[in-house]
Parts: sequence; structure tokens; C-alpha cells
Amino acid sequence: MTDVYATLGASDAAATATFYDAVLAMIGWAVRDDCPGWRSYSKNGGPDGFTL
Repeated sequence: MTDVYATLGASDAAATATFYDAVLAMIGWAVRDDCPGWRSYSKNGGPDGFTL
């Protein structure tokens, strides 16, 4: 399967993570990977499908 993803930049990773955790949870998305300075999300936090 081909990975499909989009990236968004922000100057405050911690504040942005708090915002996206809340907003994306409303549509069934969760953290897929959490690393220093960045975080990725996908449906149910799973490995398949679109990643933000």
C-alpha cells in the first residue's frame, strides 16, 4: 500500500498537539506516532490509510 499523508507546521508543537488531539478525536482519529517535536494522526491511530 502507498503511504498517503499531509504535513502541517506549527511554531508551538505542544499547544498544537493539544488542539489536534481534541479536534481529531471528534472524527475518530488518534495519535499514530509521537516523537519529540512532531506527532502523526490516523483513523483510530492505526497504520493504514491517510496520515496527518
